[in-house]
Amino acid sequence: MSYLSQLRTFVDVCRWGSISKAAIRLGISQATASAHVQAIEALYGKRLLVRGPSGIAPTSAAEDLVERVANHLDALDMEIGSRMSKNPPEIARWVDLLIQDDLFDESLLPFFCKLTSAWPRVRLSNGNEKACAERLHHGTVDIAIALLPQKISGYESTRVKAIDYAFLILKNGRTSVIDIMSADFSLNVSPLILYDGIRSYVMNALTECHRAHPIATMIEVDSARAAFSLVSSGLGWSLLPVSYCQEAQMKPYERQSKAKFQREVFILWNIKSTRRDGLAKMKKGLIQSLIGGVIL
Repeated sequence: MSYLSQLRTFVDVCRWGSISKAAIRLGISQATASAHVQAIEALYGKRLLVRGPSGIAPTSAAEDLVERVANHLDALDMEIGSRMSKNPPEIARWVDLLIQDDLFDESLLPFFCKLTSAWPRVRLSNGNEKACAERLHHGTVDIAIALLPQKISGYESTRVKAIDYAFLILKNGRTSVIDIMSADFSLNVSPLILYDGIRSYVMNALTECHRAHPIATMIEVDSARAAFSLVSSGLGWSLLPVSYCQEAQMKPYERQSKAKFQREVFILWNIKSTRRDGLAKMKKGLIQSLIGGVIL
């Protein structure tokens, strides 16, 4: 009887410290992953995993087993993946890619082309900033492109570029930059629209320049794109990427001069999975494909 699939599951459980995470990575049910672990333990005739305060931990016997078989399994996966890349429908392993909603546009095409040419099966998901942070903390994402100010445990991050932001409102049918410091600007001309990532900066800026005139109406949404939809419909004003501004043919230096705030775009790499699956070798090329594109 072959135990290759059970060993693959067992090794991933040890690496991730979780049966559920290993199951997600392998595309199998949690019950199947548990059965694979039990099969290996039955083969060895003893418990190989113990549950600790931070998840499942391997015993010394399990660590010895993983050390002896993991590299061989990884090499076998890479060889099979390489041969099957000529026949994508049969490829077994997926790459989990997460992209924040506000960064989801056609500028990512070079990145997608480079990734899928080397790894034809990609499972793509997206979400707002809070959802992305939760997925990353769960540890089941291989690669992510996001606006995240804090470091995420288990991930290496590389800064791709910075995005300039300014306050925008609809004027004469176009989204235009406004100066909230101006005495002519009324905070309550329409609702202020807030979303994750810019809330603290906006409130601090308003406190500094409009202490005597508190905001009467605010709307909270889950992303910059949702905020822009409301702004472009004339339903409020918000701090948004300068590239969303529709003022006629603004030149780069004009956009930069109007910027009031910056956020940095990062590509994040799951340390365990990118090293195991050979994606680490693709880092430089993937980063270049992002820097070469124009995000937002």
